[in-house]
Amino acid sequence: MKSSSNLRITHWLTGLVALVTLVIVGCGGAEAPTAAPAGPTPTVVNVIPEVPAIQSTAAPQGDATKAIPAATEVPAAVVSGKDTLRFVSNEEPGTLGFSNNLCLGNIQSTICEEMIGEPFTWIDTKSFEVVPLSHIESWEQITPDRWRFNLRDGVKFHNGVPWDADQGKFWLDFGGDEETAGNAGANNFGFHGVIGGEVVDPMTLDITCGKNCPILPRTLIFTKVMEVGWWKGADEDERAANNVGLGPYKLVEWRRGISVELEAYEDYKPNKAHDAQAPSIPHVIQLWRTETLVRAAMLQAGEADWAEISLDDRDRVPQFKVGTNNEAYIFVMDTVHHPELRKIEVREALNLATDCQTL
Repeated sequence: MKSSSNLRITHWLTGLVALVTLVIVGCGGAEAPTAAPAGPTPTVVNVIPEVPAIQSTAAPQGDATKAIPAATEVPAAVVSGKDTLRFVSNEEPGTLGFSNNLCLGNIQSTICEEMIGEPFTWIDTKSFEVVPLSHIESWEQITPDRWRFNLRDGVKFHNGVPWDADQGKFWLDFGGDEETAGNAGANNFGFHGVIGGEVVDPMTLDITCGKNCPILPRTLIFTKVMEVGWWKGADEDERAANNVGLGPYKLVEWRRGISVELEAYEDYKPNKAHDAQAPSIPHVIQLWRTETLVRAAMLQAGEADWAEISLDDRDRVPQFKVGTNNEAYIFVMDTVHHPELRKIEVREALNLATDCQTL
C-alpha cells in the first residue's frame, strides 16, 4: 500500500510562492455521467535526456470529526513575483494519471497525486486537521458506516466538464471495489474494505462502508478524481501519459526523460483551507536527477528553486528545511514461538528500555 507521504508538495509550491529554497523530506462500478468532449490532449514527446550542466560551485489516527462547517470566506490570493518554479525530484514520474499502480506516494508522483489530480480531503499542513479542497464543501457522519459529503457547485475539470456526485461516485466505487481490492491504485480499500458512493442529488454524495468507518474523511486523502468521460474514452497508455483532473495545475507537456511542464488552472476554485488556495505561480516544471549532489548543485547554481537533497549537502544551498513524513514503521515481534519473547517479563523490559519519546 502506498503512502500518502511527502507533504503536500503541490500546495507548498503554490502557497509558499516566493520560496526559492530547498526542502528536505526527512524520516523518511457505476455509470458515469455523459461527458462533454475532452479538451486537446497535451503532447507527450519521447526524447533522450541530456546530461545536466552543473556549475562549479502522518498514520491515520484518532476519531474522525463528526462534521465540519460549510466553507467560509476564501483567503485573499497570494501574489507571487515569480513566473516559473522548477522543482527537482530524484526520479521521473512513472505516470501522470493515478488509475494504475505507478502513481506512488512520493515526490516524483506529486503531479498525479495532488497537482493535476486532487483527492476528496487533505490533512492541512498548517492545522493538521482534515480539510476539504476545491470540490468539497463539507461532510457529516450519518451512521457508523455512512458519511454524507456536500459538493461544491461551479467546479469544473480541466476539459470543462462539471464536477458532480456522479463523477465522485465513480471514483469511490473504483477505489472501494472488492474484486480488484481497490483497483490496485487506491488505499481506501486497505483501510475500510468495500466502500461505495450513492448519489443523493447532483451536489450531495453518500459514502457507504462495508463496516464501521469512523476515520473515513481522514483516509479519503487517497481517493482522487479524474474526469470520467475522458478516462473511459482513453486507452491505458493515454491514462498514464495524461490526466484530466480538477487540481490547481493542468498539463502542458511531458517530455519523456527531460521534464514535465504544468500551467496554472485559471478556473480552479479555491477553498478556505491553507492548502486549497488558488495557484499563484503561472508555470511549474518538474525535473529529476538521481544524484543528491547534482540536485544540490542545481540549487546552488540557480537552475532549480526546490529540491530534495541529503543532509550532507545542506551547506551547499542557500536555505534548507527539514520536514517530517507520515509513514509509520512497525516492528513485529514473535511473542508466540520465540522462547524469550514469550516471557511477559522480557517484553516489559524491552518496553522500558525503549525511549519512545525520543523516537
